[in-house]
Amino acid sequence: MRSITIFNSNGFLGSINVKVAARHISYRTVFLTILALAFLLPFIFILTALVTHEGVNKCSSLARQKKAVKIFPRPTAGPLRPIVQCQTLKYNMKSRAGRGFTLEELKAAGIPKKLAPTIGIAVDHRRKNRSLEGLQANVQRLKTYKAKLAGDSAPEELTTTTQVQGPYMPIVHEKPTVELVKVTDEMKSFRAYAKLRVERMNQRQVGARLKKAAEAEKEEKK
Repeated sequence: MRSITIFNSNGFLGSINVKVAARHISYRTVFLTILALAFLLPFIFILTALVTHEGVNKCSSLARQKKAVKIFPRPTAGPLRPIVQCQTLKYNMKSRAGRGFTLEELKAAGIPKKLAPTIGIAVDHRRKNRSLEGLQANVQRLKTYKAKLAGDSAPEELTTTTQVQGPYMPIVHEKPTVELVKVTDEMKSFRAYAKLRVERMNQRQVGARLKKAAEAEKEEKK
């Protein structure tokens, strides 16, 4: 209910109450609106994602170029990292790139620990060498890298030096070789499960058998 006041040239006349009908939105209009949004929104999201992705790629490319110029003539992939074994019993047969070389490895390769970060070698003073094979492999890796360094070159020589793009001295995983063996009658007759049971029993009875043998030896001496 709305109130309307009427005036004329002489003055106030009065007010009239007018009933105004409420505005209703039809179900058809709502359905068509939802249908249009459902059709257009995926295209809007895809277009926004493409534009954002192009912008991120452009920024990443510029950042990589600035980093390559900053660390020249060292490789763009970053500092050299050692070869280490993965953790846990499930993955310890696989090798990967570690955080950095140990002080023992740097010493064996003849590289001072303070010089190593300046020539593109990662250093990790917390890691320790647990095997001789790993120590020798990483020392050889350091010596190979040291032999390929430009060294104290003149500025004229550095201008002609090409920067290595991508991974430098990547870790090569050797494929295991499978040896085929002819199955013999002795292999077929071997009972592996029974053998394992006997060895487990022998392992559990070691202490009791040693104690029994010691007691028997004492009785014989008496």
